[in-house]
Amino acid sequence: MEPANHSDSELISMFLDGQAAAFDTLVRRYERQVFGFIFGMVQNEALANDLFQETFVRVLNALPDYRERGKFASWLLGIARNLALDALRKRRVESRIFRLENRTTNGENVGAIQPEIPDEVESQADMVEREEWLARMREALAELPVEQREVVYLRYEADLTFQQIADLTGVSINTALGRMRYALNSLRKRMNIATEPSTND
Repeated sequence: MEPANHSDSELISMFLDGQAAAFDTLVRRYERQVFGFIFGMVQNEALANDLFQETFVRVLNALPDYRERGKFASWLLGIARNLALDALRKRRVESRIFRLENRTTNGENVGAIQPEIPDEVESQADMVEREEWLARMREALAELPVEQREVVYLRYEADLTFQQIADLTGVSINTALGRMRYALNSLRKRMNIATEPSTND
């Protein structure tokens, strides 16, 4: 059986038994979700790449002691989340220091990750309008409070259910749903889009 056809648990066991390619398969399996989530949180492509690499370094080091306590993806995203939140805290501290010293920073590169676009926007816009819409959406997402932006990217980039999001972030499912609702209300006002979170997960 090809490594890609194995479950996460099987791949971890194979890696611990000396099959290095099994870890590469795990990385490929989750790289889009992990990078997409991290980038959504930090809004900086270079920093997101660094944190992405650090996430899998930490996973690699932790796997010998890993014990199945639920879904591997949630454990993996928990590591990515902690790194992203630490980076945001560090950036806030640095920003305060820079302001005190009357120094300015360069604008951040928002990168090429694109949020999911509603069909009606795709059908009504040409490429220029589409790029303008994407830029506005990225700006709107970046202005959300961190806890709301986190839920949006865990749901739509990492593809977690609201229960998984609640477990990962240490809040109740109602709090997770509430944060999503507030986030989508803010985005709706900014983008003029009618969107509601699904509660069927």
